[in-house]
Amino acid sequence: MRSRVAVLLVVILCSFSVARCLAQSCSLPTHHLCSLSNKARSGNTDAQYQLAFAFDKGIDVARDCTQAAHWFELAANHGDARAQNDLGVLYANGCGVERNDATAVKWYLRSASTGFATAQNNVGYMYSTGRGIAQDDAAALHW
Repeated sequence: MRSRVAVLLVVILCSFSVARCLAQSCSLPTHHLCSLSNKARSGNTDAQYQLAFAFDKGIDVARDCTQAAHWFELAANHGDARAQNDLGVLYANGCGVERNDATAVKWYLRSASTGFATAQNNVGYMYSTGRGIAQDDAAALHW
């Protein structure tokens, strides 16, 4: 009986060690970010957006526009309107990607077409200033 208990105890301790080792394989500074990263890598669009947002704003991790752009693009390509808008912002500012106003407008328009108000405002701004798209006061007013 004692040997069975000892074996069971060893198995339990080893399983905790394995779980701890697996958790430590993530280089991100918090358990929450590691969890988001695992979900994002598995294709979870909301996790991709949340991870991108954390990198973009420097929440619990050093700001990294390149990582933000990567994760925003994955979520944006899955139809996340927030990610589409935020990816447009990165292109408009040249943060983590080469500055490209036309590409920013493309992402703003995708997001705006879903009704995302921030993106609609951004499209209006781009039309009013002629950044990445022909200047058009009527289109700016529309958006």
